Amino acid sequence: MEAIDVARALVAEKQERPIPPPIPSITNLEDVEPQEVQFLWPPYIPYGKLTILEGDPGLGKTFFSLFLCSAISTGGLLPDQEGQPSIKINKGRVLFMTAEDGLADTVVPRLQKMGADRSMIYCLTGWKRAEDEKEMAFTLRDLNVLKIALEEIKPVLVVIDPLQAYIGDKIDMHRANETRPLLSNLSKLAEIFGCAVLAIRHISKGGSKALYRGIGSIDFAAAARSVLTVGQEPITKQKAMAHIKSSCAENGVTLNFEIHPDFGFGWAGVSSFTAEDLLAPPSLKHNQENDGKNSRLIEAIDFLYELLSFKPLEVSEIRAQRKRQE
Repeated sequence: MEAIDVARALVAEKQERPIPPPIPSITNLEDVEPQEVQFLWPPYIPYGKLTILEGDPGLGKTFFSLFLCSAISTGGLLPDQEGQPSIKINKGRVLFMTAEDGLADTVVPRLQKMGADRSMIYCLTGWKRAEDEKEMAFTLRDLNVLKIALEEIKPVLVVIDPLQAYIGDKIDMHRANETRPLLSNLSKLAEIFGCAVLAIRHISKGGSKALYRGIGSIDFAAAARSVLTVGQEPITKQKAMAHIKSSCAENGVTLNFEIHPDFGFGWAGVSSFTAEDLLAPPSLKHNQENDGKNSRLIEAIDFLYELLSFKPLEVSEIRAQRKRQE
């Protein structure tokens, strides 16, 4: 029999074989034991869930996340609903991913200022195949890489800064049907390993509701069980963190914070402003303040203050970092 005839016979045989029906995975809820949601920081960051932290560049998102890393690394204190540092967290490991800041010149100096135990903080910078020495960039499509890292490190917190840098170039972050599988898989890993995942996302310049301001599909906020935002109070420009969404508890109060050149980050009590106030369009803030300040100038000042808090930089490096954040 000719080879072509053999091939045709095999194809015909395969086509004649019945395709086995799919087997659905069904759970009887009588067999499910109720559990209470556990929090890394109640009510803001739950364990086993995805939390998103949003805000404009230069307002302290990375400082905020590094403070959390520092507090976890030493078993420090976090503020309660009265703004008092009374919530004691257990010491644990952190897995940190950053695509915008250098480890040696930015991340480590900031952690040192905050008194972190750096032996408890790990950074996922890429991955390699066993047979190849070439290091490849990590994206959320490489879930097996992240799974192995979680198995080895066993972190209580995973930070992704910023989320859009790890989506991958083949994913349109404005399409929910493309982003949802990535977010679902990420959330599933958080559930399996019992760790909290904090993903940082920049916001758009639109004037829509705070929950819809994040760059990309609204599905990012839909997939997250908690959404936080950082912004500035009208008039005083005091930085603050507001709780936009919470699927696991009531929304927490808005908390003020400061970025300080000596100790890096500090809490400054409870704010009376909402997320909508903090993210109000510049034109609205201008009307509220009635002071004629140029919002772009204020944004630039904030960016430079955060960037130059710990060390001087060449103008070329400042411009490069600003371009990376745009």
